[in-house]
Amino acid sequence: MASIFHHHKIGLSLFLLSAFIAIREQGVAQTLDSVIYKTDALILSTNSEQNNFTLTHVQTGRQLSKLKFAKPIYQYVQVLDEHNAMYFIGEDWQVEQQVDDFLPFCGNENSYSLTIKKKKSFFYIYEKFNSNNGSHNSPSKISYKVAKSIADSVMFKNGKSVFQYYLSDQNYIPPQNLLILYKNKKYFTLLNPKTKYEAMDFSNSPILVITKKGYRYGILNKIVPKYKWIGKFKRYLAEAETETGNRVYIDQDGKEY
Repeated sequence: MASIFHHHKIGLSLFLLSAFIAIREQGVAQTLDSVIYKTDALILSTNSEQNNFTLTHVQTGRQLSKLKFAKPIYQYVQVLDEHNAMYFIGEDWQVEQQVDDFLPFCGNENSYSLTIKKKKSFFYIYEKFNSNNGSHNSPSKISYKVAKSIADSVMFKNGKSVFQYYLSDQNYIPPQNLLILYKNKKYFTLLNPKTKYEAMDFSNSPILVITKKGYRYGILNKIVPKYKWIGKFKRYLAEAETETGNRVYIDQDGKEY
């Protein structure tokens, strides 16, 4: 009896040890893999140790793993896979090369409208606050000015003399941070007037101004001009060619893949 009891104790101890190890492994997995986006159709998780993403289709269990980049839009997730192929995955697990997928605008956000007007010796920046319900709209007022002696022309980061953005109370943008100045056939910013560019491309978006210096291209305030060319952004990613001729992707934060 003692022997049988002894074997039972050993068996129970091994079982408890195995269970403990399984729990620890599960805990580690949960620590390494964190869910960052979840809908009824898709689950996007990131692995902090391997620095990649996994996208799972809830209904079928199908997965895309080892993704270099993954970011939700609205009904799609834009991904860059381990082979550096970029595409969009929809909620029905369909694959698209390009999508028009925007978060519906509810129309109840506060906004700022800005306008540049040229008068006498200055370019004046007028700013107007628009409340979501119209109850706190402010009259247009001069919030900044730029002397004509330092600029032949002034524009916002969209390449135009008018600019509007929506906001919460936490993300007001000082007007001077949105300005591009042009003088003597060179572009520059108020925040960094010593750095001049020969050309700027405003066609992507106000936060993704493509700059040119010599024969190289970059992104304003994010990447110094170092690429042979930068393609048009498809949502969060754009193709580019390095000095050595390699095709890469860059994201809106300037990270290269």
